[in-house]
Amino acid sequence: MGTHLHLDTLAHQNRLRHLPPQQKLGFGLGILILVFLSHWPVQLLCLAWVSVWILVYGGIPSCLYVRLLSIASGFLLVGLVALVINSVPLAAWPQVGSDALVGMPWGGWYSYLSQQGITQAWIILCRSLAAMTAFLFILCTTPITDLLQVWRAWRLPMVLADLMLLMYRFIFLTFRTLEELTLAQQARLGYGSWSCQWHSVKLLGGQLLIRSLQNYQAFSLGLATRGFTGEFQVWTGRQYRFSARYGWEASLGGLILIGLEIGYRYHRGRGWHF
Repeated sequence: MGTHLHLDTLAHQNRLRHLPPQQKLGFGLGILILVFLSHWPVQLLCLAWVSVWILVYGGIPSCLYVRLLSIASGFLLVGLVALVINSVPLAAWPQVGSDALVGMPWGGWYSYLSQQGITQAWIILCRSLAAMTAFLFILCTTPITDLLQVWRAWRLPMVLADLMLLMYRFIFLTFRTLEELTLAQQARLGYGSWSCQWHSVKLLGGQLLIRSLQNYQAFSLGLATRGFTGEFQVWTGRQYRFSARYGWEASLGGLILIGLEIGYRYHRGRGWHF
């Protein structure tokens, strides 16, 4: 079973399922705001604290959580390479100065490992991973139907809610199609050699596009036959119970993190810019 199916199942069966979606969404958004306003030491503490909520309180399997963070980190690290490794014309190399840790000339250029780029990459990495844990908390503990109910209760634009539901649905369809096509190619030894792998990947991309368009047409036809009027209607009959214990723990933890951020700013003498 794919990761996306695990996520959908856990969103309905985790230990925090009985909590109102407003309480979980408020906690996740609060952490997200704190992450964007704080510095990297507090952001790492936010990452660790939210991880405790996901793994211990929510009961999400650690292997799945680590896999999700690893996938997000992989895409993030690829983008951070451009900050760490810089290239300048060879004539401008003396202007680089002490920013270059190591480097080498090639052709008319000089490529080097930037000390300032490493610092910026570290700041972006900490902030992005901490923000990702806040999103994963909401994603792993709150079903999409509950989020749409909150969206309506807060009187937010329903067009955005419908787009969110469609994206959520088609992500599942695309991953399921990808798994089916990959399994079929593996059964035909499509990944036995490097040449076969490249050929199979090309076929996989073409077939995935075709199958995705077919799924979209079938989904549109199903909506039309059911009298779709331009707005999705979702319903959940589950009864929620507000947890005073979790509310106090979230509030106390948030106040501690804010206090640590104030102490960090005071110690560093940076003021309130970020």
